[in-house]
Amino acid sequence: MLPLARLATFAALALCVAFATAGSARAQTRSTEAPTRAAPIEDRSEWHLHADTRFVAYAVQSPRSPVALARRRLIQTAGFLQTLRLGDLRAPWTVRAVLELRLDQELGDVCARDGDERCLAETNVDARRDFQALTRITRLDLPEAYLEIVPPELDVRARLGRQILYDATGFLRLDGARLTASPHRWISVDAYGGLYAQEASFAGSDGYAIQGNLRFELPSELSEERAPFVLEPVRTWVIGGAVSLGDARIVRVDALAREARDEGGAVAMRRVGVVARSRPHDSLGLRALALWDPTDGTLVDAVGEIEGHTRRGIVRASARRSEPRFDLGSIWAFFDVVPTDVLTLGGLVRLGRATLAGAMHGRWTRFDDGASESGASERSNDAAFDAGLELSLDLREGARFVGIGGQLWAGSAGDTARVHLDLGRSVGPVDLYARGSVWHFDHPWQQALHGTSVATAVGASAVITEQVRLRTELEWMHNRVAGHRVRALASLTLRVWR
Repeated sequence: MLPLARLATFAALALCVAFATAGSARAQTRSTEAPTRAAPIEDRSEWHLHADTRFVAYAVQSPRSPVALARRRLIQTAGFLQTLRLGDLRAPWTVRAVLELRLDQELGDVCARDGDERCLAETNVDARRDFQALTRITRLDLPEAYLEIVPPELDVRARLGRQILYDATGFLRLDGARLTASPHRWISVDAYGGLYAQEASFAGSDGYAIQGNLRFELPSELSEERAPFVLEPVRTWVIGGAVSLGDARIVRVDALAREARDEGGAVAMRRVGVVARSRPHDSLGLRALALWDPTDGTLVDAVGEIEGHTRRGIVRASARRSEPRFDLGSIWAFFDVVPTDVLTLGGLVRLGRATLAGAMHGRWTRFDDGASESGASERSNDAAFDAGLELSLDLREGARFVGIGGQLWAGSAGDTARVHLDLGRSVGPVDLYARGSVWHFDHPWQQALHGTSVATAVGASAVITEQVRLRTELEWMHNRVAGHRVRALASLTLRVWR
């Protein structure tokens, strides 16, 4: 794998150099930071090339531990867009080809340097205690690769290939087809179907995989009992769509549905939902969302929000209910594992060069499975309540920036408090910044986590040329669990386009 990674790295770097040294071309760029010019109407063909290379080096060391982490990461992306106009240029057929490539290469070691140096063999299958099944030294994937056709004088688009979709049912990386149409400004239709692009797919990754147990191919020499949480990859078919009706100035309603099934026929995910939004006046916005799992009728996610705008600021009120729907034995169970309701009232006001923002939160957590904040319980429908307050003040004056803020949470889940300070100053092409924060945790169930955490950092970001940016940062952190920890980071970014 290492020779392949080096070959891919050299090829990507050569591509970047070729882009940077190429002559002028009649093309536009996809980068919002690059100079652009409109293509003449008589052009039947446009092409765009872009590449982004980022090299990051960071090191973490704690005096309390002999373990030192020193890593280097090379991240490269390269993209190509070709647009063809066929037929009458006053009303042409439009054909687009989109291709995106990405390389993520890890370098470096995690070592215990206490005299007899010993490094973590996280990719060595023979290292029984050190091997990490989730570690990937080289990731080479294809985020997008599709062909799009747009007929003349019709608001219709057809796509075939790998593409990324997003709606209220979640993110999806699809190997398949998608058709969108809008016969009237009050009506639009979206339909898609195909295979989930997973890590086991051609040049795939688990970036937008279904929440649940991990599925990927383990090394053939690794025994299954060493990674019981990893399942064999299976092909997962997905179909879905949405219908939108109405005018957002009055009310626009979207009806959505998505279903995914494994190749054996088992349902991997099923969702139906409704989204409504209205903006009857420039100063008033309304939005509501409801998402169900039709398998058992559970309301998975529900949101109601009202927002008011004035010349001086924004006022926002919202209510949300979320219900976790995934295998509790998976990594996703680390996050929201119980049903939660949240009420929020907040907003911001502009005071000259300053912006004052704040919010109040009320959170109810329902322990319907018989567990409460004090541990296991035979009671059901136990609930915990927490209240939170957030405030921040940002001030910008010329090349200087100052930000200060904090938050406080109190209730059944324990008290938490935080304050932070951010400072920034621009000096020519260099942006200097410093930040500091203090956290205090009062954990009701794990006293080992009770305590205060302090972190400070200083850094700089410099624009060397139009294509090259350099960033450095040094951070110090201290808490009772990890002791002192120092982290150093350096990042070099190269962007080219034609």
